[in-house]
Amino acid sequence: MVMVFHMVALVEKKKRTKTAPEILGLLAREGPKSKWQMKKATGKSYGNIHETVKALLDQGLIVKKMTRPSEKNPKIDVEYYDLTFKGFLKYFASHLPKNPEWRSVQKYYEENRENLRRAILRVQKSYPEEKIFTEWNTIEKWQGKTMSYYQICLAAAYTLKHTPLVIEDYERERIFLYYLKNEEPEEPGEKVEARISNIIKKEDTLWRLYFEENFALHYMELTLSNKVLDDYMKGKITPIHNKNLYNFFQEIIDNKIREAEDRIQKLSLMKKAFKALFKGEEK
Repeated sequence: MVMVFHMVALVEKKKRTKTAPEILGLLAREGPKSKWQMKKATGKSYGNIHETVKALLDQGLIVKKMTRPSEKNPKIDVEYYDLTFKGFLKYFASHLPKNPEWRSVQKYYEENRENLRRAILRVQKSYPEEKIFTEWNTIEKWQGKTMSYYQICLAAAYTLKHTPLVIEDYERERIFLYYLKNEEPEEPGEKVEARISNIIKKEDTLWRLYFEENFALHYMELTLSNKVLDDYMKGKITPIHNKNLYNFFQEIIDNKIREAEDRIQKLSLMKKAFKALFKGEEK
């Protein structure tokens, strides 16, 4: 138990590094980088970069993407790191304007749109099955440039702030495995690496699904859905043909309908059960 608390304390200490946002931005815009490339791009010391990479790995924001022979010395392998889906969410969440006044929001996204656009293109390449990003041109046309970027950053921030317990369980297991890898050299390295890789894949899938739901329901509902519903009721719908987005939203809405129906059925049974309990009636 002491060891676990010690590990958590170390992770929390690493989170305070000031270099992390620079590294997240670099990887979000440009893709996989080695530690030396990060050092060159940020102007930070190699020691600083090394500790920052360790911290970002612990937090599940980056992952070792590949290993290549060094150009200067082919006998030496160089590790390259890239963002996980959670890492991309962290980057987008960091671009949620602090000032909610609309003119300030517009100005902010005018100044940061190019970097955000590059990050979206990176997600498209890394996660080609992620419809929110691969169909971004339609979403941008649909909602407008300012609102579309605001919505994606808002949904990312909400998703990170309300982490499901199942993801937290995977995160604790991953942190423990990183500890084994770094502090217990007698442990089989390849086996630990394989377990870490498997957990990261599961985390990535869960983060994607949770973000999709938040984007589609929690935030699109506040603006886009209300407008679409209003236009539909007035007979003013102008079709924007996009089969991928149609299937995406239909699937999420159908899932929510099934969840609601299951919930209604359970509540109906509970109502009957409590009636029998407190009024003494037969089933």
